[in-house]
Amino acid sequence: MRRELFGLLVLAGVAFAVPHIAAAATPAASAPAQDDFALAEKALRDGQIENGLATLKTAAQHGGISAGMRLAKIYADGKIVARDEAQACEWYGTVADRHAQIDRADPAARLIAEAFRMWAICYMKGSAIPGWEQNFGKAAVLFYQAGVMLDDPDSLYELARMYLKGEGVAPNPRMAVHYLFSSSRKRFAPAQAMLGSLLWEGKVLKQQRVPGLAMIKFALDTARPEDRVWIDREYEEVMITAKKDEEAEALRLVEQWKKAYGQDPTGSTSPLVVPTPPAMQPAAPEPAIAGTPPLPSSARAAGQQPTPGPKQALTPAPTLGGNGVKTIEQQNTYGTVPTGGAARLPAE
Repeated sequence: MRRELFGLLVLAGVAFAVPHIAAAATPAASAPAQDDFALAEKALRDGQIENGLATLKTAAQHGGISAGMRLAKIYADGKIVARDEAQACEWYGTVADRHAQIDRADPAARLIAEAFRMWAICYMKGSAIPGWEQNFGKAAVLFYQAGVMLDDPDSLYELARMYLKGEGVAPNPRMAVHYLFSSSRKRFAPAQAMLGSLLWEGKVLKQQRVPGLAMIKFALDTARPEDRVWIDREYEEVMITAKKDEEAEALRLVEQWKKAYGQDPTGSTSPLVVPTPPAMQPAAPEPAIAGTPPLPSSARAAGQQPTPGPKQALTPAPTLGGNGVKTIEQQNTYGTVPTGGAARLPAE
């Protein structure tokens, strides 16, 4: 029975359609920009730092996305030049703002999404970066642009965390779960681990200890090295109170999921990757945040119709029987925390 309930739960996360953003308005990287980027990389390898930086800036000014992101990371890392987070943030913002209208199906959209995400993190850090002020509202808008508009799972996860904690947006557990499901479908282990924690805790979502434990374990097995530390810590914390039969059943579930869903090209797996017909995908609302700049007008032009995003590697949905899959709201899968409440979040 628990497996059937969890099957309904994981199939019930409602993905949303994303407004199509015109690619024609995006300045393409010119041939000089590409040439300058190659020359800059050679100069940096040869130890000609000043020449390399100057050439990168020229490439970025010609619309070079890779050049702009390379500059931002050079200043953020502090390995080639002295660390300058303010400069890094400026370059992330420049790249994101200049290419805000890029089509999410464009091969460069991944880099633009990263620029928006890193720009958002600058506003999350705030005064820790010289010349910056903390502004969670602006961060939420930028995470929305990267996650919803450009299909970035990291940003969807960050947006979910903001809705759970009420940072920059009004607390809304339902929206948080909505974005966690969307991120999890894209095989993002931290989102899967957080969903598992919510299932285990039983406040935001109806408590299901075994599936919750299995989700955390599943995420731990497929996480990136930089995410594995906190997921492992969360797993160990849950295991303190887990019963032996719960642990055994959870491990069986994990193995079943791995066999059923296999691996995608990145080497991760997900029991949440299921096809959802575009006609059934409601649009996710833009964060309602007072005093923050609106998203680019092209992202919500009058009369624009939602269109499905780029095709993803999907796996067939398990056969559950019945008359179809219900939405989260119809299943009554929420727990004891009403909208506006808060749940314990795993510490990263």
